[in-house]
Amino acid sequence: MAVVSPRTDRRQVSPEHVRVPTRVEEPPRRERVAPAAEEPAVGEAVLPVELSEEAEDLEKRGRRWIVISLILCPCHLPVTMAVLAAVFGGTWIGAALQGRALQVGAVLGVLYALALWRAFRAIKRAKRLEAAGGRLRCTPDGCEVTTP
Repeated sequence: MAVVSPRTDRRQVSPEHVRVPTRVEEPPRRERVAPAAEEPAVGEAVLPVELSEEAEDLEKRGRRWIVISLILCPCHLPVTMAVLAAVFGGTWIGAALQGRALQVGAVLGVLYALALWRAFRAIKRAKRLEAAGGRLRCTPDGCEVTTP
């Protein structure tokens, strides 16, 4: 059995086979633009923009729907089932819910999606209303912003 030493197994590498890393091109640096006079400096407090009454109501409604959607979220199904069992235990509703976690989860998933859709829709309407500076007029075909 022949023993091969690591020193005898080395190969000679000619200089033309050696790769020298080339300099990597750096992306051009962006120039820093000084903030406009209207923008607050870093660390200054920014006062919230006062919303119109209608836009504020829409935003509050959207936030309420967000809270409702968080309660209905199917990822909270074990907690939801425990609360439902505590509330409806001993009633026909509790008996109907017993062992039906999959169906309750599916219903909660649909309700969650609907509540989240309503929340985002209300907040989007409030932002659109405030950006236009008018009033929101809704018809069955949709909503539009009218200026006073």
